[in-house]
Amino acid sequence: MPRNASGVMNLSGQFAVPNAVPASTTINGYIGDITDEITNSLDRDGKAIMRADLRAGGYKVINVGTGVAADDAATVGQLGAYGSLGTANIWTASQTFRLTDDAATAGPVITLDRISTTPAVNDILGKILFQGKDSANNTTDYASIDARIFFPTDPTENGALVFSVAKNGTNTIRFFIEEGLYSQGATGGNKGPDTINVGAYYQNGNLGTVMPRGWIDGAILSNNATDLNNDIDVAAGQCMSDDNTYMITVPAITKQIDAPWALGNNAGGRDTGTETNSTWYHVFAIARPDTNVCDVLFSTNPSLPTMPASYTKKRRIGSVFNDPSGNIRAFTQFGDEFFWSAAVVDVDAANPGTAAVSRTLSVPTGVVVKAIFTFGLFAGASLGEHSGYFSALALTDQAPQGTTTATLALPAQGNASATGSAWGFGGELQVWTNTAAQIRQRSFASNTSSRVGIVTRGWIDPRGRNA
Repeated sequence: MPRNASGVMNLSGQFAVPNAVPASTTINGYIGDITDEITNSLDRDGKAIMRADLRAGGYKVINVGTGVAADDAATVGQLGAYGSLGTANIWTASQTFRLTDDAATAGPVITLDRISTTPAVNDILGKILFQGKDSANNTTDYASIDARIFFPTDPTENGALVFSVAKNGTNTIRFFIEEGLYSQGATGGNKGPDTINVGAYYQNGNLGTVMPRGWIDGAILSNNATDLNNDIDVAAGQCMSDDNTYMITVPAITKQIDAPWALGNNAGGRDTGTETNSTWYHVFAIARPDTNVCDVLFSTNPSLPTMPASYTKKRRIGSVFNDPSGNIRAFTQFGDEFFWSAAVVDVDAANPGTAAVSRTLSVPTGVVVKAIFTFGLFAGASLGEHSGYFSALALTDQAPQGTTTATLALPAQGNASATGSAWGFGGELQVWTNTAAQIRQRSFASNTSSRVGIVTRGWIDPRGRNA
């Protein structure tokens, strides 16, 4: 008969009786039961397979071979290399977590689950700690990444990652990622989604800030004291490249307009060609992002200079005039304002007429600037009254008004009047030019004895700020 529920086999009845011959059916029945149970027992040569779970009853399976195939049993030694459940483990080999899955599901997934009935702010949910030895063979915490609860209230839970690194022997918090990224010492901490809050920002080793589009500061131009006619000094500064993608840190540098460009201070600065007289040269801050090297370049092209090899970022920071003698005309710069060392008489026109006239001034060409000038009007004895009006050519032309008209002050840049045989001088005017350095001038009255004069003192240059 088969074994009972406890696995015990009993033979029913008696197999043999003294002084009696057993019946064949009895003998065959017992032998059949024994054969069945031997068949159902484990074969130590591995000829048969299990048909149900094997109950060890609290006993060990000992002297197990090292598992090789994916469905082999692992030894305690093998498991020890990967850690033990419920104990602190040390893995002595690199580990790979692999999931073979052709679907779009995430994986492999490592879950660090801290179960707490009283979750609170700053509870550490898990930590990755990076340790190593120091010079005295001490185990040192060099860095760590914590996951923390920042707000546990349902349904508005907030979490954070906290990054720490060792400084002077102590593992110290440096950065947080919550809604935004912020450093430990930044005032105000988290500033909300898509923000970065840090105590200071450096670029190429220089303290800076996150600058807006078109930013420029410093980079002031001046005539070099040693070679006034050919060299330009550029003060240190910063400016956003004209494509608003790179902050150029302008070095304090001297560049030579009478020599081809070469890298560095007291070196050539001209981008291409020979030096040209009676020509405006535009001054560019240039940079090569691959090495973060910045320099300065001169070009007659106001927007597309011929760049040195590997230099891909640029910004026009001003303009200088190479006069008919091949000398850089002396000037002084204050921020965006440039003033000639000697004012230039650009217009002294007799009988100017009453129609609008374009007047060319001594200011940069190729770019739009605001000309700074003074002007004078001469009426002559027979004219009686002479008024003038100066405006940007980009504005609508208007006729000037006489001094007897209540609407003398037009909504434009300037009016002045003169009567009799004397000059009438207006104050300083500032008028936007076109790229040909021209403004509009118009007279109220004109005859053979009247005159118009314009003396250019300088200009205001946005230096690419509104490009």
